[in-house]
Amino acid sequence: MGSRKALGTVALALAAAVLAAGVLLLGSIRWTGLGVQIAPHTLAPSIAGPPHTVRQSTAVAPGALITVVAPVGSVTVATTRSSHRVSATARLYGGQRLSLRPAAAGGGLAITLQMPGASQQNCLMFCGLNLPGSPGSAGEGSHLWIRVPAGVQVDVRVAVGTLSVSGQYARFSADSQLGSITASHITAPVLSLTDQAGTLAVTDASAAQQLTLSAQAGTIRYQGTLGRTAVITDQAGSIRLQVEPLHLTDATVTVTARQLTSGFPGLSGGGFGTHQGQIGHGPPGGVLTVTAQVGAVTIGPWAGAPPG
Repeated sequence: MGSRKALGTVALALAAAVLAAGVLLLGSIRWTGLGVQIAPHTLAPSIAGPPHTVRQSTAVAPGALITVVAPVGSVTVATTRSSHRVSATARLYGGQRLSLRPAAAGGGLAITLQMPGASQQNCLMFCGLNLPGSPGSAGEGSHLWIRVPAGVQVDVRVAVGTLSVSGQYARFSADSQLGSITASHITAPVLSLTDQAGTLAVTDASAAQQLTLSAQAGTIRYQGTLGRTAVITDQAGSIRLQVEPLHLTDATVTVTARQLTSGFPGLSGGGFGTHQGQIGHGPPGGVLTVTAQVGAVTIGPWAGAPPG
């Protein structure tokens, strides 16, 4: 809970940092129709200089919980079958540091991108974002690449930056404060993704038991199989689902949206309101709940699903 609150504070500080940029770097910013252009020499030397790369690895217990916290910087997570080791490679700027330390119990691991307070404001603006003239504008912002053994549990918290994930997990959860989440070719009995401000896109996914997707200010796109329980919520965006009810057979579906478009015979589309129906053709028991507070929902079959 503490780490989530701290990440939220960092994300909120971003807005103030960007607004203050004109004062901090007055005379060195040129406002254009496409955004701002920042003269490289105006950045703090520790931020404007070239990045440095750090690599670390360590062993973890099978099925261990691995937590990842990145106040500023993008994160990529993938699995490997080769060993019980976790490897982390980080492209860092200035005072950023990479930390791998054992968790308190259970053979787990905590991975953190540390950022000293003195560098925080500059790094918020230039390390993790695609501002013109910044490292991020050329795809060279801070980035953490992590490879973990298949079958572990992973929890990722990103404040400013994107998250990309693929692989096989016992459980995968993630929360991004400011940046998109992209998941592809991912299998997890329990899959939970929350994006506060960005697009949440999931393709070729399998959540055998429980799926939770939540967005505050962005769209949700999901393509894959559904678990026994699936809850998908978007506060200010649209939702598009291409699903194969491989596990969610004969599921009760409840959709609340401004507009529903359905490709399943047992679920009728319509205008604003709550719509209920059934999808699937097996034993009852599945539950799918979809809520779009101000957007539209489209739900239909996944054409690329494996034969069931």
